[in-house]
Amino acid sequence: DSPTPTTLPVGTLPTTTTTSSTTTTMAGSVGDGNVISGHPRIWLSDPANFARIKAAVSANSSQWSKLKTFCDNTSASIPQGYAYQGDLQLLNIASFALCYQMTGNATYAQKALSVLTTNDCTSMQTPTYGCSPLYFNLYSTDDGYGVRNYVPALALAYDWLYPYMSTAVSVSDLTAKTLGGAMTQRINAWLNWYAKSGYCRVNDPNCQNFPSPHTGVGIANYFSGYVLAQSMAAIAVGGDDSTGASIYSTANTLFSAGIGDMDTYFPEGHHPEGSYGAGTYERYLLAATTLRWGTGKTAYLKSKWMMNYPAFKLAAVTNDGKFYIDDGTWHWDVAPTSNDSIVSGYAYGWTSPIGQTTATYLGIVSGSAPASANDAWRTFLFYDSSAVGMSLTTVAKSLNTPTAGVVLARSDWTSATATWASLQIAGWTDTEGEQYANAGQFQIYKGSPLLINAGFGDRWGASQQDTAPYYNTFSFENRTDGGPKGQPWFTTSSCPNPTGSDPIGLKKFNDGNDYVFASGEFSAAYQKSCSAAGVPANFVVRNQLYVRPDLFFIYDQVSVKNGTPMEHFHFPTSPVARRAWSVFPDSM
Repeated sequence: DSPTPTTLPVGTLPTTTTTSSTTTTMAGSVGDGNVISGHPRIWLSDPANFARIKAAVSANSSQWSKLKTFCDNTSASIPQGYAYQGDLQLLNIASFALCYQMTGNATYAQKALSVLTTNDCTSMQTPTYGCSPLYFNLYSTDDGYGVRNYVPALALAYDWLYPYMSTAVSVSDLTAKTLGGAMTQRINAWLNWYAKSGYCRVNDPNCQNFPSPHTGVGIANYFSGYVLAQSMAAIAVGGDDSTGASIYSTANTLFSAGIGDMDTYFPEGHHPEGSYGAGTYERYLLAATTLRWGTGKTAYLKSKWMMNYPAFKLAAVTNDGKFYIDDGTWHWDVAPTSNDSIVSGYAYGWTSPIGQTTATYLGIVSGSAPASANDAWRTFLFYDSSAVGMSLTTVAKSLNTPTAGVVLARSDWTSATATWASLQIAGWTDTEGEQYANAGQFQIYKGSPLLINAGFGDRWGASQQDTAPYYNTFSFENRTDGGPKGQPWFTTSSCPNPTGSDPIGLKKFNDGNDYVFASGEFSAAYQKSCSAAGVPANFVVRNQLYVRPDLFFIYDQVSVKNGTPMEHFHFPTSPVARRAWSVFPDSM
C-alpha cells in the first residue's frame, strides 16, 4: 500500500513522451497494460497543452496570474457550511496541486495536502457541507451525489501530489498507513459503494427508461458524476495498486454505457436537463480527456454527441449571448454556460472545426458567461485565450436535431437584436425527472424573451397535472378517462402515437432561406398508459412556419377523443392585436 515516490524532481513535468524513468510514456508500457506509466498523467500528460500552459506561466499570463493569486491568497481551511458535497475541496485541491505542478513550490503542495488530510469531518454539521476527502465516508449522502467531487479530488491529489504519497497517515476506517495507500482505499470504498447503492448506477431500476443495451441511465447527471469519478480514479491509480486493472475495466464499461446512451438519444448534441445538462456534458468531457491522455487512445473522443454538442450550443444561444434555450430543470435556466465549453475546446483542439465552433460560441456569450468567470484552475488548464472562432457568415441560421426533437432558427447572425426561436417536440428521455414535459413547446426571443416558459416546470415543484399550462403547448381539460390534463412525467419516446405509426417527434423540417418550416406529432405525450386507449386524441400536430425575419404562423391540428384541448401561449407583457390577426394571452 506504499507507492514508491517518483524520481522526477518536484514540480518538473515531461514535455515529451519519451520512455524513461522520469517521463510519462504512452499507453501500454507498464502497469495494467492500459494506463500510461509515470505521474502526473491526468491531463498533464497531454504534451501540446502542457507546453501551452508552461508558456503561460513563463509569460505570467492573466489566466496564470489569476490561478496563482488564488493559490497564494486562499486558505487551506474551508469554513463549515461553505462547501457543498466536496465541491470546494475539489476546487482547492485542484488549484493548489496545479500551482505546485507549475512551480515546484512545496508551499502549494502543503496547502493541498492540508485540505486533503485535515480531519474536519468530525465537526461537520450536516453531510452535505463537505469535509476532507480522505476522511469523508458518508457515501450515501444524497444518494451518492458527492462521488462527482470527492473521488476526482482524491484522484487529482494522488496523481498531482504523487511525491508525497509515502507520507505516513492514520485514518480510523482504513487499514493503509501511507497517504497513497489510504487514498486508494478511500477511492475503492467510494466506487464499490456506488456500484451497489448509488443513484442511477448501471443497474438502478429507477433509471431504466428504455430496453437494453441503451437503457438511458447514461443521460442522468448522477451517472455522469459516477463515470467521471471512475475514470479519474482509473488513470490516477493505474498500475500502482492491485485494484488498478479492475478500476480501469469498470471505467471503460461505464464510459461506454454512458456514451452509448448519449449517442443513441442525442447524436446531434443537446441534453434535456437544463443547467444539469451542461454539467453532464462537462463531466463526460473531463472523463473522456482523462482516459484519452491517460491511455493514449483517441477513441474516447469519438462520440457523436460530444462532437456535435458545440454546434448545438451555438444554435441554441441568442445573438446577444443572454438567452439559451429553456430546455429543462428550472424555468430560469436560460443563462448560457461556458464551463463545459472550455473543456470541449480543449478536448478537440482549439484550432479544429469543433474548437473553432466552441470559440465562436464563447465569443458570443463573453458578456454573460465569460470563460474567465469559471474556476481559475479550469480556465488556466483548458482554455486557450488565443483561440479564434469562425466567421458567422459560414454558420447556418437554423439547426434541426430530429433525434433530440429540437429545431432552432434565427433571422440572421449580424444583429444583436435578431429574432431567435425554438420548437421542441420530443418524447421523455430523462431518467431523473429533470426534463420538461413540454412536447410542442416553442419560444421566441428578440432582444428579450417574447414567448416564454411561464411556469415552475420541474416535477419537484409542480404536479404533472399543473405543468402543461406553463408551456406554449396544449393541455386537455375536462378529461373523463382518468388521464392528466398535462403531459405525464416519464412518458417515454418508445411509446408510439395512438395510430401506432410513429413515435412522438419532429416529422418535417425545411429551411428555405426566407422561411423555416417544422412540424411534429405528440399526442402520445398525454397518455396515461402506453396504449391508444390512454390518450385523449388521435393526433396532435403542431406546424410552425417562420418567415424571416420575424413573422410566425402556428397551425395546430387535433383530433380529439376525450377532453377539451386548450392552447397556451405566454408573453412577458400583454400582447396587442395588430393588422388582421390577433394574439391572445395564455390560451386561445
